[in-house]
Amino acid sequence: MGDLSDHFSRWEFQAEDQRLEDVKVDRMLLIGLEDLRRRMGGAGVEITKPGGGNRPKGEGSLHQTGQAADIHCPDVALAEVHRQALECPYFAAGGIGL
Repeated sequence: MGDLSDHFSRWEFQAEDQRLEDVKVDRMLLIGLEDLRRRMGGAGVEITKPGGGNRPKGEGSLHQTGQAADIHCPDVALAEVHRQALECPYFAAGGIGL
């Protein structure tokens, strides 16, 4: 059980140089991530932290504002994750990196 939603916690979005209380995660992103997880039959959806958590893309990025996340689903083929993400209404215009 996460502290932001049923399956996601604030620390998963925390950059290395960021205080936990400063982490911002958009509610719609969480709804999209939960929807993606449900569409994949409950398979694990992990938030990745390449080079600095949810802020790898620079000042003013969607990652910094908590509106985007990079994910990894270890038990599901990348093509299937991509297909399922495209079917999620929240991710139809982007916001998820695979």
